[in-house]
Amino acid sequence: MRPRKHRIGFLGAGNMATALAGGMISSGVCKPSDILASDTDVSKLEAIKKSLRVDVSVSNARLISSSKTILIAVKPQQAR
Repeated sequence: MRPRKHRIGFLGAGNMATALAGGMISSGVCKPSDILASDTDVSKLEAIKKSLRVDVSVSNARLISSSKTILIAVKPQQAR
C-alpha cells in the first residue's frame, strides 16, 4: 500500500495522540481522513475513532506502510 500524500500516523491512540490529532483537525492542518491511529488497546481506538472520526488499526505495520509522517505517542515504557 502506498502512503497517502499527507497521511499522518499516530503510533498510540491515548490522550496525547487524541489531543494532537484533535488540534491538527480543529486548526485545519489536516482532515480526519488524513489521520490513522494504531494501538493495542481496542477501547482507545474506538474512543479516538468516535471522537475525531479518524481511521484506526491494531496493526502498526499498516500504520507505517500507509503513513508519510509517523508520530510516536506512547509512554516510554510501552515504546518497546
